Amino acid sequence: ARAAAAALSQKASMSGPALLLLLALCGGASAQFFQFQQGGINLEDLMGGAFGGGGGGGHHGGGGRGGYEELPQEEEEEEVDLYERLGIQPEATDREIKSAYRKLSVQLHPDKNPDGSTLGRFREVTEAYEILADKERRVLYDFGGIGAARKGAQEQEGGGSPFDMFFGGGGGREQSNRGRNTEIDLPVTLEDLYMGNEKSATIKRRIVCRNCKKKPNVPRCQGCGACPKEKKMVHRRAGPGMIVQQEVMVESKEKCKREEKSLKATIEKGMPDSEQITFKYESEQKPGQIPGDVVFKLKPVAHKFFKR
Repeated sequence: ARAAAAALSQKASMSGPALLLLLALCGGASAQFFQFQQGGINLEDLMGGAFGGGGGGGHHGGGGRGGYEELPQEEEEEEVDLYERLGIQPEATDREIKSAYRKLSVQLHPDKNPDGSTLGRFREVTEAYEILADKERRVLYDFGGIGAARKGAQEQEGGGSPFDMFFGGGGGREQSNRGRNTEIDLPVTLEDLYMGNEKSATIKRRIVCRNCKKKPNVPRCQGCGACPKEKKMVHRRAGPGMIVQQEVMVESKEKCKREEKSLKATIEKGMPDSEQITFKYESEQKPGQIPGDVVFKLKPVAHKFFKR
């Protein structure tokens, strides 16, 4: 549901009694959780269904598969589950990641195992923690795999951002490897803006099932299906002795599913109209692509007596 924004052109001048009335109205405001619509907001609908439904679908493009010779592909990198290394779930919080690492690092530390039997495991656990404890590298791992996360570490050592290497230095390609933001109007009352409040909305989005290609029977992988098609560079024969490089859409090897998630927005006292509250990386997910943000935009609801 979308509330109509109040068309305001000037501040209201209030006498003493009117001001007291407003304060009385505002004093009754309390924290609440606002549900946009029954069943939640489907981000795919807001984005125009750009990425196909629930599991698969997606764009058609690149002229199909026939008549081109694919580029020589590197061997597929071994699937590495960093969450499994630490014995935690993919939804683990920063505190849970740190707690799991501390426990394992004490058990596996070379000082406690001088025979070297745990050295390899200790290094694996340390790498898992270093990636998952870093917000940007964790995003790269979740949506680009272990190779992207390791390249991000090399870029950090050079003084840059982990995203620079993954996106080729931040040119036009950066935008193509980042999903679109989703903007949602958030209705707020005059009391919300004056006194502050907390509102929540349930969104429906596609998520990538992390490390489920080879473990479909794991509980968190149940219900996962095909993902939208992915972009791939191939060689296409354009004529005698002429081969061109072209981007086409191919079937994804990853698994995806739909989920509902509740996002809570804090309305701070005195926030202006049309203020934006951003939830990083919470939009639709797609393999090999960093998700866009969900952006709540404050839309004031007309008050019965007062104008702002």
